[in-house]
Amino acid sequence: MTNWSKFVEEAPVLAAAAQERIRDLHIAYLATTAPNGAPRVHPVSPIITEQGIFVFMEPSSPKGHDLRRGGRFALHPPVDAPIPTVSQVFLAGRGRVIEDPEEREAVLQAAPYDVLDRMVLFELDVDNVMSTSPGDPDPYEVVREFWPPR
Repeated sequence: MTNWSKFVEEAPVLAAAAQERIRDLHIAYLATTAPNGAPRVHPVSPIITEQGIFVFMEPSSPKGHDLRRGGRFALHPPVDAPIPTVSQVFLAGRGRVIEDPEEREAVLQAAPYDVLDRMVLFELDVDNVMSTSPGDPDPYEVVREFWPPR
């Protein structure tokens, strides 16, 4: 498990593409696992700082309960078209609650939206990242990049 800043250090080009995609859309889908093992998908608004990638959640959020219980997640911004015209990105790893007030304040300063005091902050540590890009000149030819490399 690696925090975002370590991923940026090890794969700066892939990290920049992922960061751009997530920041441009301001929304991504967070997949977690319910207690019965069923998948759940939730829209979230990730915040990327130099220290990490974070999400705020309501204290009663099922996705927050899932992250507290097992931590595993997958994150994927929306696809732009049936045949994507820009790179897509997928991240997977483990989420954890951040309780440090200074770290919370730093993320609040970076948040592009208002955050309520009651909201819980999670950092999303990454295990793997995949980018899928349309080929050039054939957009049906898919180009994939992985971190860590395969």
